[in-house]
Amino acid sequence: MKKTDVITFILITSIIASAILISSTQHVYAATIFEDNFETADYSRWTGTVNYTGSSMKISSTDVYTGNYAAQSSLSNQYRTYAYAYYNFSAENVLYHREYIKVSDLPPSGI
Repeated sequence: MKKTDVITFILITSIIASAILISSTQHVYAATIFEDNFETADYSRWTGTVNYTGSSMKISSTDVYTGNYAAQSSLSNQYRTYAYAYYNFSAENVLYHREYIKVSDLPPSGI
């Protein structure tokens, strides 16, 4: 074989191998509900918030992972207390979720 034939064979083999590898890779596509910079300094993009037993959902601009704002859930010291924001995902078939949580204080022992 000539040198050019060997180089041509290697190039064609590389192209075919690349095409096979790329076509076998599965990609996941989903509708984006929230993304970076969705913040509006309030919960207007969410369906609603729930504040129970003296707890509250607030917006923070100081404890932010990325962007300008972050949700801040302030819980009271009462038993079975909670606060959260929620979004109605009933129109979605598949949901991929990622969040970053900063815990500033742990509850006292025994609760």
